[in-house]
Parts: sequence; C-alpha cells; structure tokens
Amino acid sequence: MNLPAITIPVEIPFEVPLLLHPVVAHFAIVIPIIVLILEIANLYFKRRSLNILSFSFLFVTILLFAGLYVTGSADGKEAYPLLAEAGQAELKEHKLLGTYLVYASLAPIIFKTIAVLVMNKWAKIIYFLILVGFIAVNFVQGKEGGELVYTHGANVKIVQEYEDKLGVAEDEMYEVEEGYEEEIDALKAAHQEEIDALKATASSAVEAVPAAVEEAPAVVEEAAAEVTQEVEAVVEEVTEKASEVEVTEEVEKATEAATETASEVAQEATEAVEELVPATK
Repeated sequence: MNLPAITIPVEIPFEVPLLLHPVVAHFAIVIPIIVLILEIANLYFKRRSLNILSFSFLFVTILLFAGLYVTGSADGKEAYPLLAEAGQAELKEHKLLGTYLVYASLAPIIFKTIAVLVMNKWAKIIYFLILVGFIAVNFVQGKEGGELVYTHGANVKIVQEYEDKLGVAEDEMYEVEEGYEEEIDALKAAHQEEIDALKATASSAVEAVPAAVEEAPAVVEEAAAEVTQEVEAVVEEVTEKASEVEVTEEVEKATEAATETASEVAQEATEAVEELVPATK
C-alpha cells in the first residue's frame, strides 16, 4: 500500500485504556452496514423516520471511527515494540489506512445531506456508491486488523509472555556461552606451556628431516663400499685356496664357477648401490 502519509493533529489529554480497540472496531464495521440496509429499505418505504435514523447512525459512525483512531493508537504503541519486523510494517499500514478512514467517515453523511437537499436521482446514486465503497474499505481494514492479531500476535497476552520468556532464554544462553568461553580461555592458559613444548618438539623434528636426507647418500655409499670390500676379500680367499690345492678338472671348474658367481654378485651389489645413491640425492 503506497498511500501518502497523513496524520490527525489531535493530542489526547488523557490515558486511553488498552484493548478497547477491538470492541469499538466491531461496532464501526457493523453500523455502516446497518445504514446501507436502512437506505435500501427506504427506497421502498420512503419514510422520513428512516432518513433520520440513517443520519443518526452516520453520525455515530464518525464518532466510532474517531474512537477507533484513539484506541488503535494506544494499542499500537503497546504492541509495536513486541512485533517482528513484518508485524511492525503491517501495523504502520493499518494505522495509515485507519487515518484515511477517519476522514472518509465524513463522506457518507455529507453526500447523504446533499442527496436529501437536492432530491436528485444521481445524487442518491453517488451517495450509495460512496457508502458501499466506504464499507468495502472498512472490511479490508478489519481483515488487516485480524492479521495483526492472529498472524503477528499484536496485543495477544500469551504471545507477549512467550516472547518475554524467549528473551530471558536468549539472555541466559548468552551468559552460558560467555562462561564456556572463559573456561576455554582458562584451559588454554593452563596448558599453554605444554602446547608450546609440543610445538617446539615438532619444529625440531621438522628441521632435522632435511639434515637426515642430506646424510643418507653418504651412509649408503659407505655401506656399499664395505659390502664390496667383503665380497672382494671372499673372492680372493677362494682364489688363493683354489691355487694351493691340487684339484681335479671338475673341482677347478666348480671353483671358477663359484668365483664368477661371487664376482657377479659383487658387481650386482655395486650396481644396485650406484643406482640407490643417485635416487636418494
């Protein structure tokens, strides 16, 4: 609803009791309908008394809508801080349309007076249209008021109590969260030395890894050299013993075969070591 904002420049010099707005609203919705029924009946009966009764009810309608504005302002001030954002926006729109209806409540009695004075058919038709339009907008306003109560919980005591309890629960939860944070900080402070020691140990271990990787090739080369020397010594020993003993042709062949096998093993070990050393570098 994009109606221009308007106000009623009247200050109430006394405190208005709360929760009178729904009572006044029911009468303000019903009275214009009664006036419409009377006007339709007067089209047939054409009684001066019905005209006077219509005027009386229209005047009461003006008073009721003034009362609606006053009681609605009091209830709205009470309900507004407790409503959600959507409810607050709805309440503002409801108040704005209600302000328009206060001014619009003057229109039916004005056009009723004109229709009676001029005794013109078109004046009466215009009066009927204005009265029906006023009733229709009044229904819309009543529907929005119902949504404020049943959808957003405006001026509903139980809703306000639950909202108060929810606020208390949120405060307690916040206090508990603060307590946990303080306990966590205390535990961190108590074990900070252990945490620092673990970090230092981990840092030393990480720093020692590159040095160990750099030393690995030298260690492998040294071990390979020792294995090669041991293999060569075994080969020499076998060769010397084979030359000192007179053996048959079959023994000599076996000795040569063993010597070749030992040499091959030594050669393979040396090649494996040479392949391993570059890989570690």
